[in-house]
Amino acid sequence: MNLRKTIIGLLALFLIVSQLATPLSVYADEGNFDVPDNETINLFLVTQELLLDNGIRISEGTYIYGERKSESITIQFADYSIDIPNEFVRLIEKSEDIPIYSKYLEEETSIKVLRKDTLGYSIEPFENPQLIFNLEIDYPVTVDENGYPFILLGNVKFYIEEPISEKVPEKNQELEESGNDSDESNVSEGPSQSIEKQDEKSFQTGSLPDKKESTSTTETDQEFKLSNTAQDTIADPWEGVKSDYFKVTEDNVVVYDNRVGGTLKAVGTLERNQIYPRVSDYGNWHRIQFGDIYGYVQKNSTIPDNGKSLRNENNSFKNQERTFKTLQNVIVYDNSSGSLVPFGQIYMGENYPIVSDYGMWWRIIYSDRVGYVRKSEVDIQFVNSDKYFKAEGNSIVYDNRNGTLTPVGQLISGQVYPRVSDYGNWHRIDFGNFYGYVKKSETSFATGTEIKNIKMSYDKFRDFLALETVTVYDNSSGSLLPFGKIEKGTTFPMVSDYGNWWTIVYANRVGYIKKSEVKVEVKSNDSYFRALENLPIYDNKTGSLVKVGEIKANQSYRIYSDYGNWWRVRFGESFGYIEKSKSGYATKNEINNLNTNLKNSRDKIVTSGVVTIYDNSSGTIVPFGELEANTIYPVVSDYGNWWRILFLDRVGFIRKSDVKPYGITYTNINISLTDAATKQMKAKPQTDVYLNGDLYVRWDAFKSTNGIDSGVVSSGWRIRTGPGTNYQTAYLTTKDINVRLLEEARDSQGAKWWKISRDSLPNSLGNWVDANYEEVLYNMNPNNFVNDPTQKYQFLDLRYYTGVPASELDALLAGKGTLNGTGKIFERAAQTAGINELYLVSHALLESGNGNSTLAKGVKVNNRTVYNFFGIGANDGCAVECGAQRAYKEGWFTVEAAIIGGAQFAKQNYIYSGQNTLYAMRWNPTALVTGNPTHQYATDVGWARKQVYYYERYYSSGNYNLRFDIPVYK
Repeated sequence: MNLRKTIIGLLALFLIVSQLATPLSVYADEGNFDVPDNETINLFLVTQELLLDNGIRISEGTYIYGERKSESITIQFADYSIDIPNEFVRLIEKSEDIPIYSKYLEEETSIKVLRKDTLGYSIEPFENPQLIFNLEIDYPVTVDENGYPFILLGNVKFYIEEPISEKVPEKNQELEESGNDSDESNVSEGPSQSIEKQDEKSFQTGSLPDKKESTSTTETDQEFKLSNTAQDTIADPWEGVKSDYFKVTEDNVVVYDNRVGGTLKAVGTLERNQIYPRVSDYGNWHRIQFGDIYGYVQKNSTIPDNGKSLRNENNSFKNQERTFKTLQNVIVYDNSSGSLVPFGQIYMGENYPIVSDYGMWWRIIYSDRVGYVRKSEVDIQFVNSDKYFKAEGNSIVYDNRNGTLTPVGQLISGQVYPRVSDYGNWHRIDFGNFYGYVKKSETSFATGTEIKNIKMSYDKFRDFLALETVTVYDNSSGSLLPFGKIEKGTTFPMVSDYGNWWTIVYANRVGYIKKSEVKVEVKSNDSYFRALENLPIYDNKTGSLVKVGEIKANQSYRIYSDYGNWWRVRFGESFGYIEKSKSGYATKNEINNLNTNLKNSRDKIVTSGVVTIYDNSSGTIVPFGELEANTIYPVVSDYGNWWRILFLDRVGFIRKSDVKPYGITYTNINISLTDAATKQMKAKPQTDVYLNGDLYVRWDAFKSTNGIDSGVVSSGWRIRTGPGTNYQTAYLTTKDINVRLLEEARDSQGAKWWKISRDSLPNSLGNWVDANYEEVLYNMNPNNFVNDPTQKYQFLDLRYYTGVPASELDALLAGKGTLNGTGKIFERAAQTAGINELYLVSHALLESGNGNSTLAKGVKVNNRTVYNFFGIGANDGCAVECGAQRAYKEGWFTVEAAIIGGAQFAKQNYIYSGQNTLYAMRWNPTALVTGNPTHQYATDVGWARKQVYYYERYYSSGNYNLRFDIPVYK
């Protein structure tokens, strides 16, 4: 009985009970084992092959017990102990299953000489030896209750198998033989077609042999004595004949293997009428080549032959190290005639070497003849030097670091992978930060030529955690092709960023995974993060967390700073806080709408409800954030039906319909704009612009004309609002000017005039004329100004002090006559009155001629100097006298008193009397609802438009809380 086979059988039965096959795990139940009495004895795993001084080689993966010292462990060896360096072993934790600890009992052993090449087998892995004796050695041997010998090394049992010399029958002697282990009734039928090689020259096709019936070898697995009875009565054709070839005369002549203990095992058959070379004569037997061993064929089923008819005798091919295992009884074909001709059979379960690949076939040497077997009928076997394998199904990748098998990934059927090493019944592969194990039985041999994305060395950047089962894609073909999976909860390293993907190396192949399926570890010095789910943004200004917004899952954002367990981010004009634990690492490349140069304006909005923020960088709008209801938020600029904003340093857009301008009040005016403009015409509004008005020049003002198209008007001529001297002067030429001619006209005296275009003259004509209806209508229409970044200040609500520093006011007043250096006074006057300080300054500068008017410089009244900076009481026709009397009456005997008094006057008579904006001061639209124009600060239609430049200058560069009041006509 083959000892190894018996041991393997017993262990296989043990594993069936345990129902688990692993590359490293120990299968025994810990409770049934003896454990060492000494608590200093621990179990160790050999982590790399170890050669002892006495010639015993211990394989990687072997378990042994020992006592740890500083630089080594001491283990039991025979009846004494030896030391093994620490770097060759790893301590096994108590939580793992452990093998039997066996005490060395000298009385149960006997010293035996163990020959070179003796093998030692333990429980795991049971198919490969753990001990190999490179030298002959004396060693204590024990025999178990079943009669099987074993030794103790490291207090672990190792069953021994000594080398067996090839034992063949003596010449001319009878042999003991046993029949074929295989079921010969399952012999494959002959080929239905000739062999076609996929990647080399094709066989010639020809007639096909008839289907052969299977035969049965009744002597299989029996021991018997060969008899010469038939030869006693029938002439022996081999008597006195020496021949290197023989011809088979019977069907299915069995080929025997006789290597094990003299027992014959049927391993294949030869075909009737086929001729075979033989290695040598062996009495009543032929010795033939059978793979990488000798086979034996009974002579009495053959006759001598000269071999001249053989066309496929092997002359040059050699067997490779690689073998296949037959999945059934496999027919071997000769194709040398151009037709497929069976000439042998290899029984199921046999290992046989191959010569070379041949498309859908393997080329082999069978009894020194070149033959071919179908690949589909055999399973190619791996050798230790193999570098690649092919997954024949979706194969699980296992992690075995904790001593138990844990699925961590999956290989895809049909894909080819590099492997790190052979590991018994397993492939060891690179799997991120550790080794993974794949069952060999679920794979087949591959050359690796199919792999286009191989990468054997790489730098790991940082780890990620799989949030779900992650598919790994190969992109080397230009299309995404899945070639692996990573199980949820598995940690795996990534190599680099690739847009919305991470680049990884999976089983030494470059792959790509979706960023949305993993969480990459974050570090305190990171600049960007990715939200793993929809996350709230909190405001912490009050000392409590208040939700003010939300970010979207799988979107990435810039980090302003690390804040313990939080990320601090930019949120409008302040900061927001987001939980770190629900975020992962991100890169700048993931954010297409990252802000680079935009800044918030002074305009703000307030949200009506929860407002979605969109990214438009891809050409389609993609939500990436939200603002909570009633949130006040700054805007960057107007964008049609949208507001452009900055949200966590990303450029976003919100619908105007979802928000309201913050600080903007809309005042309804119960009159139409056209009716209001019509009423306004009764007050003879003035203009120095004369927008869209008709302009005329008398014929003799022209120095020259170019037909009816253009002409040159001489210096010193009046350009009037109509054809005649009775019309107002709009412009007085101070030099020769070119004008464009529109048409001729006649005055009441019949004199000729030319109508000229308005664009021939400067923007400001320098003379006041009656404004026409179109110009009044244009200047009264709020829609012409409200969205202009400068003109919108016509609607600034002047009832609020905004906090412009006195230093800024002094800059505005510098060099302005008596008002120079009065910034502090204006600041105090505006605060006291509760009005806008810039309005107060600009109003004073306008009315005082920049601080240089007579009233601004001071006028004597009753021997006292009075000041009037706002033109209060300075009526037409008596401006200085009347203005000075009003100042005397009000007691404005100092510059400060005049400024403070002017502020109170503006407050009471305009700002707090319904005219709280520059627009309302000029047009007083509420008065037009029930009556005619009244209480209007100026007659110039462009007055409000001209007052705003100071406001734009200061408010556009500072952080001020501004409010607006915009009229809405019926």
